[in-house]
Amino acid sequence: MENNKLIADKIYYTVEKQTETIDTIEECTGWKNIQVYEIANDRPKQWFEIEARNDESSEKEIQTWLDNNGFEDREYDMIWL
Repeated sequence: MENNKLIADKIYYTVEKQTETIDTIEECTGWKNIQVYEIANDRPKQWFEIEARNDESSEKEIQTWLDNNGFEDREYDMIWL
């Protein structure tokens, strides 16, 4: 039996909560930055960065960016660093 399973490309991402300082107290703004990386020549290379609300799924936001930028037909394995 032939195995027709597609191999997904791996992409890696980090999430950084946005903060602001008010009267020496650091507070979250409710937003986050998601940095997405690919591996090129055995080294991580930032591919894109998006801003999203903290209550939104990071992987869903990444998939939306991919879908809106011509990558909707490719499958990615998303790895949170």
